[in-house]
Amino acid sequence: MLPAIRKHGFYGALPAKDYIAVVKQVSQLTDQLTDTKNAFTHQLLVKPLRNLCNIAGHPMPDIKLISQQIDQLDLFAGADHE
Repeated sequence: MLPAIRKHGFYGALPAKDYIAVVKQVSQLTDQLTDTKNAFTHQLLVKPLRNLCNIAGHPMPDIKLISQQIDQLDLFAGADHE
């Protein structure tokens, strides 16, 4: 229980409305990361995105995929995409 509290700041599952809000924030940060051309901004946004993925209970995909188009994913051996 203590590791979960340290990792997420709480123990247990998020209520549905909070989960949806976190997923929306993940989507917004991902869009910002995709759109930015500034290295500083890119680095600044990665940690909050990782934290939100942890809160949602989703592993964060490899950040190198952020600049790839979906039809290019097959070029990466072992890339996990659905």
